[in-house]
Amino acid sequence: IVTAPQYKKLITALQKNKSFTPQKFQQLLPAESKAPFQTLFVQATSVTMEAQRRLFEIEKIIDQIQIVRLKDKLSSLSRQISRLESADKSASLSELESRHRRFLSKLSKLQTKK
Repeated sequence: IVTAPQYKKLITALQKNKSFTPQKFQQLLPAESKAPFQTLFVQATSVTMEAQRRLFEIEKIIDQIQIVRLKDKLSSLSRQISRLESADKSASLSELESRHRRFLSKLSKLQTKK
């Protein structure tokens, strides 16, 4: 699969190496293989960093969606609580107030998440 001579040398060196750390491995390489190794290593690292950055952004968007959803639920529960307070239905009221507190707690955790 690999046809470029500089990469064949890297693969051969990797196969001989029992444990891998980039710095130690690079020191073992002949001078002509160091530049191709650095190029490959930087490319692999940047791809990983981009993927991590994308994942972080996706998680932030999910959190924002959850915040909007929780705010909608809280608003709805507040209206229901208000109606039940007017109708003096304490049994149903305590259940809704409990749910309201749980949603507030979740919302607080999401909003303080960095």
